[in-house]
Amino acid sequence: MFRRIMSLARPQWRTLAWGALFLVISSSMGLAYPQAIRVIIDEVLGARNPAMIDWAALAMLVIFAVQGVAGALRYYLFTVAGERVVTDLRERMFRGILAQEVGFFDARRTGELISRLTSDTGVLQNAVSVNISMALRSMASVVGGLGLLLYTSVSLTGLMIVVVPPVAIAAVWVGRKIRGLSRRTQDALARAGEVAEESISGVRTVRTFGREDQAATEYRGAIEQAF
Repeated sequence: MFRRIMSLARPQWRTLAWGALFLVISSSMGLAYPQAIRVIIDEVLGARNPAMIDWAALAMLVIFAVQGVAGALRYYLFTVAGERVVTDLRERMFRGILAQEVGFFDARRTGELISRLTSDTGVLQNAVSVNISMALRSMASVVGGLGLLLYTSVSLTGLMIVVVPPVAIAAVWVGRKIRGLSRRTQDALARAGEVAEESISGVRTVRTFGREDQAATEYRGAIEQAF
């Protein structure tokens, strides 16, 4: 599944590469910020060198500025890449739907197919934009944080290495549960779309037989299932 998603994002590799570059810069600035705080605290409590405090404060301003610009560009580039991938995917999916046999449309409702074209493809947009960005940012933070921890204290680094694996395993388990719930939610929303599409497209029939309340009840049940 991951390889198929990455194959969709391959045409946007230049945009994603630039986004990854700005992500590294932003993460590096985030790791550098505590070092400026350390200098300020050391000088206030120890050497009491006002010049160093001024330089550290100026460095913090520069770090904030660079991190803000890099973070904004990272978000923009990953979002543009995700939108482009979803646009191409929707076109390919629509062409694929039109190429199906007529029996395919007899077995599926229009609302379901439209829901797949709209909401389901939006989930993939997050996969190739926000999720990739967050994963790369977390990796950069882990690598940089471990390097700073080793530089500061080897014993503290060992303690962190012992603590992190159980947390990571729990996070993987929770992530799989959430992914399953997300899939069920998308299916339930697709069914709700089917009910709404069927009632609205046949609204004359619904009103002729006075079935407005029944249609509303069916739709209510469908969206309650999604909830």
